[in-house]
Amino acid sequence: MMIFQENEAVYEGARLLDDVKPGWADRIDREMLAHTDVLTQLYGGYQKGMSALNLCPEEGLELGFRIENGWLEWLCNSASKVKAAWVNEIVARQVTSHAEVRAA
Repeated sequence: MMIFQENEAVYEGARLLDDVKPGWADRIDREMLAHTDVLTQLYGGYQKGMSALNLCPEEGLELGFRIENGWLEWLCNSASKVKAAWVNEIVARQVTSHAEVRAA
């Protein structure tokens, strides 16, 4: 059985978004992560995001995208850890993005 590592999963999901949707972190409302997921905010729906990224359900879970509807609670009781990991990745990218703008 694979042990789910929240930070690593979210890091890989964030890297994927860095590649396919540069600047994605600036489009995320961190407060809304309490009610919705990253893909819904970026693509207008979780399934729309999964389709746009050409991911299967297992990949969505492995990349930390699926944090609603009890999937992670069922898998490892770690939805709050995944949300916190997304906030960390978003903040890190927003700080870097704003520093690059000031340097230019």
